[in-house]
Amino acid sequence: MLEQFKVKKWGGENAAELVDSPKNVVTDFREWTKQAVVVSAMRSPEFNTTDKLISLWKYITRSSIDMNVVSEKIGEILFFHLSLVNNKLSWDTSKIKIILNNKFRELSDNIFLYINSKDKIKPTKENDYLINTENWNVSILWFWEEISAELQSFIINNLWIDWVKSEALNLKGVTETMDLSWSEEELFSELSKEIAKKVKEIVENNIIPVVPWYIPGFEEWIEKKIWRWYTDATASMTAIWLSKIFDVTLEIQKSVRWLLSADPRIIEWNKPKLIEQLDYLTAKEISWIRWAQAKLLHSQVLRKELQESWIVVHLFDPFEESKWTTISKDKDTESNWFE
Repeated sequence: MLEQFKVKKWGGENAAELVDSPKNVVTDFREWTKQAVVVSAMRSPEFNTTDKLISLWKYITRSSIDMNVVSEKIGEILFFHLSLVNNKLSWDTSKIKIILNNKFRELSDNIFLYINSKDKIKPTKENDYLINTENWNVSILWFWEEISAELQSFIINNLWIDWVKSEALNLKGVTETMDLSWSEEELFSELSKEIAKKVKEIVENNIIPVVPWYIPGFEEWIEKKIWRWYTDATASMTAIWLSKIFDVTLEIQKSVRWLLSADPRIIEWNKPKLIEQLDYLTAKEISWIRWAQAKLLHSQVLRKELQESWIVVHLFDPFEESKWTTISKDKDTESNWFE
């Protein structure tokens, strides 16, 4: 019988989850369920970290640049993260503050080197807002996901159980084996294998890996064959290859309250019900509905590779863990979805 393994996607889009989501690793760890966590950049409803960084990158490509404005933009993002640490965490946070300050200092130094460089590549959406200097060649997205993984790993390591340990996983280098002649399916399979291999190495030491959703090293030809990932999709990719070794469950944790049978803002004459069980095909169709992809489940989660692996997906709100939507090969026999 295969060992149980949970791949957990945590929603960094809600800063309130900074502590509440990590708490659920403890129950599974006590039951000796192996697990990995996939995280996105930290943000709040009022503060979008990635948008702020993209704004910064657009600014430094202007012909006329005020260095004070650059410092203010960087300081704003640093302040947000330090405020999260101060407001959400009740233990000694001096170590993580040192890490954050050092990361920001590294970012600032290399931005100023970039601005003053004569031979530089313009950061654009197509190259993931790359900053290149003599010693640095880093994407804005990769940089921020790395910080998020470091922060969430720190939180897990400081929960109330000493033997629950975590480590931030660096995905740099996973695309180096990719070949231009490969098909989409071959690329997906190889990436899944390379990520799972790194995850397995950490898990074997009874440590929980925290995986940033962003996969660095994507070249344009890879981008054209495979979608640019969201956290949900990276979690799915990680789960697929691991399912060859373990009995994997994929947990997609969102601040949205599960999958409902209808939009309660539109259907007023009946009360929509929680969809407790949904088959892959129906769930994938729902994920393609406009806006549903971003709010509920990214369409790339339910790829045919996941379906062929029969991986069970749970979609739930981390603050309401008693209820969830289960997505699997099984259909829901309940025909009436309204109360």
